[in-house]
Amino acid sequence: MVKQQEISDVAKETLCILNYFDPDFTSKIPKNVKLELKQLAKESNIIINIDKNKSLKEQNVLPETRDLIAWMYYSYIATEEEQEEMVQIWNTNEKEYQEKIKKMYNPNDLFKKKIIKEDVQNAMVEYKQTILQKIFYKLKKILHII
Repeated sequence: MVKQQEISDVAKETLCILNYFDPDFTSKIPKNVKLELKQLAKESNIIINIDKNKSLKEQNVLPETRDLIAWMYYSYIATEEEQEEMVQIWNTNEKEYQEKIKKMYNPNDLFKKKIIKEDVQNAMVEYKQTILQKIFYKLKKILHII
């Protein structure tokens, strides 16, 4: 679960990035969403550095910030064609992720990869008693407590 501080940081980063977008573009986002982001961003203490010359992928922002911007774009800004394209991309990414997880955690192959090769030798191990153990054993023998 996402912590409150992280939610505040995501809100602050999102607002900072939205400031670099065209106002006509961001005007499609409802005011109540922007107000909620501003309320959440008040609790954040992070310092955000955005480089205008870099794309959003190259920026050092939280993955949740990218997800929120993608969701806002999908929900409020994108045309129907763009929404369909985004859904196809998300579905493709989800299928690839599920296949990767399936390969990693396939119960049929889980133990095949971890074959442990050990050279087992039948060797005699010499058991040595400490002096205290020897004394204790002799006392038990003398007192017939065995």
